[in-house]
Amino acid sequence: MKTLEAILKSVNEDLNVNSLVQSSPVCHKIFDPDFNLRFMSKSGVTALKIEDIEDFYGKVFPTDAAPKATRDIVNKCMHLASKGETNTIEYSFEVDGKVIWYRTAIGPHFDTEGNLSYITADSMDITSNKKMEKDADQANHAKSEFLARMSHELRTPMNAILGFTQLLEMTAQSKLNDNEKKNLQMISSAGNHLLGLINEVLDVARIESGKVDISTDMVDLVLIVDDVISLSKSLANINNISIEYQI
Repeated sequence: MKTLEAILKSVNEDLNVNSLVQSSPVCHKIFDPDFNLRFMSKSGVTALKIEDIEDFYGKVFPTDAAPKATRDIVNKCMHLASKGETNTIEYSFEVDGKVIWYRTAIGPHFDTEGNLSYITADSMDITSNKKMEKDADQANHAKSEFLARMSHELRTPMNAILGFTQLLEMTAQSKLNDNEKKNLQMISSAGNHLLGLINEVLDVARIESGKVDISTDMVDLVLIVDDVISLSKSLANINNISIEYQI
């Protein structure tokens, strides 16, 4: 296992190692056992717009200029690393009014006697990923709002249709022949089915927004299957399909 001084000499003086590290899109950082920054590669220096990285060497990083949440999580993982634990974390910096997000793997390196030699922190810029996640969340929220509004708009006329159907069933039964009564029942059944679908769409929107309580209930499977057969029978007859079921 290389010592801290040996690894610093390698990344700073070995042309091949230095070229590889400095050309990487990953920001490589090396810290001493006291959590002081000893090396940062070019990608981090450029992204954070640090004029002279030497001013930061020998000091705790991130500095007090970083968000407190960032300082706290890095400090926590540094202490965990000193005990032999490796962690991957996400945190942000603000540079010229813009937020930069990093995913960082922090890991310890010990000498042959088990003493902490140095800690490495390799950071990948995930700002674009965070933006895509935010855009996806906004799109999903907009979809849920649309479904909820559409469902309310559909439910109002459907309730009117079902209301008139129930009115006919109550007041005009004696004036209807058997075929008309059967058709009226089909209208009522189909309307209630569609209303159920509309309510389910509303439930989906509530579930996605975390605003619904889910409960389990006993259901009559025969009634459910009968409803499905009744709604499907007319289409099946048109296509000369016979539907049978056994429970």
